[in-house]
Amino acid sequence: MVHAGIPPQWSVKKAIKCAGEVDIVLQSPDCLAFFRSMCGNEPAIWLKELEGMERLQVITSYLPRMRYCSKDGWLDLESKGASPDLGIEKVSAWFSHPNRKAKDDIMLFGHWASLEGMTDSPNAIGLDTGCVWGGAMSLYCLETQQWQLCQCENGKCKK
Repeated sequence: MVHAGIPPQWSVKKAIKCAGEVDIVLQSPDCLAFFRSMCGNEPAIWLKELEGMERLQVITSYLPRMRYCSKDGWLDLESKGASPDLGIEKVSAWFSHPNRKAKDDIMLFGHWASLEGMTDSPNAIGLDTGCVWGGAMSLYCLETQQWQLCQCENGKCKK
């Protein structure tokens, strides 16, 4: 499970390793410096050479914030609607890239209510169906691959 997404050029193993780097700094005396530097949209691409706070910033941009990116992982952190053009190249939903390294892994994610749970990938399961905005509350059973939906009203599930 990931909050937002995994960039196309990362495997699940790489995502776990990178998330671990952020976890280490969150538990260290450097956590306040990290909090001060983590906001913003730069850097907008993963590079192996990145170090320190820049490296942690891009990890933090991918895992909890990403929706759209290029096939090489250039982030578009502004767009929320239909697939936009980043200017550098066309961007798509992170799970739409056919050559993404984690395409064979089942990925549950949230953070994108406007999708209403719909993706173009059988292994990308969008859990956010917009309950907070009056949409359905969703539950997904991995074993049966079945959805359970119920409508919400005033923060309560209606049968």
